[in-house]
Amino acid sequence: MKAAFSFLDNRIAPVFDTARQIVLVEAVSRRIVKESQEIFADDLPVQKAIHLVELSVNTLVCGAISKQLQEMIVAYGTQVVPFVTGDLKEVIYAWANNRLHDRRFENRDLVRNQLQHLAPVWGWHSRAHLFQRRVLQLVRSLVPIPVGQFHLLVA
Repeated sequence: MKAAFSFLDNRIAPVFDTARQIVLVEAVSRRIVKESQEIFADDLPVQKAIHLVELSVNTLVCGAISKQLQEMIVAYGTQVVPFVTGDLKEVIYAWANNRLHDRRFENRDLVRNQLQHLAPVWGWHSRAHLFQRRVLQLVRSLVPIPVGQFHLLVA
């Protein structure tokens, strides 16, 4: 398995869209067998996505990433693990040992900002029951309700 880690000053780069360097890591049975560095020659998002494909990257571990670039990379078949922070070597070791879910690698500020960005869209409130009600409303709006032989789509 091959993973790419965007970095800046021996830490995970805060934003992948502006990152210029990645570390490529190949691992077999949780053992790192090869490690190398690559530099992005172009800042265009599509070029970054294509470069990852050319390098046969299976997983990209990065800090924040724009939705458009993330969707493009995923469309090319690469898994994206966003909102990661920390020392580069520690994050690589955590990835190799399947421990990236550890909270110390989670950039809580980025996650909180994403949730606050979605709050007005989803109608989030400070109370969990209001959030749950809104989610149920959204789910119900997508589920067809059988009416006789026909299905009524409730919007």
